[in-house]
Amino acid sequence: MAGPIVRYQEIAAQLKKRVFNWSAFEDGALLFIIGFNKKVLIANNLGTVADLSFNFSSEGFMDAWIGLFAYCFQIYFDFSGYSDMAVGLGRMFGFGFPLNFNLTFPPWLEG
Repeated sequence: MAGPIVRYQEIAAQLKKRVFNWSAFEDGALLFIIGFNKKVLIANNLGTVADLSFNFSSEGFMDAWIGLFAYCFQIYFDFSGYSDMAVGLGRMFGFGFPLNFNLTFPPWLEG
């Protein structure tokens, strides 16, 4: 799992008894879709920009900065997207993993 790092003690009870409901499944599916879009639409495109910027034969000042920022945001959205997908899949199967990157979620997904 590429998502949130959790200790066994945090989820031990859930491994013994999971609670499934459709509302959590829907929230998890939506969270998975949000994470997938972060990964595919944002992180992958920023990776292309970073690669192009760093592969120029004559790098200029602006090329280096564009590449740097594109790479930093690529890493952020890549990890954030994978974390969202992992938490979403967990919710779909009845697990309650803690959220990462809490500021990116709509309030109704917290919990």
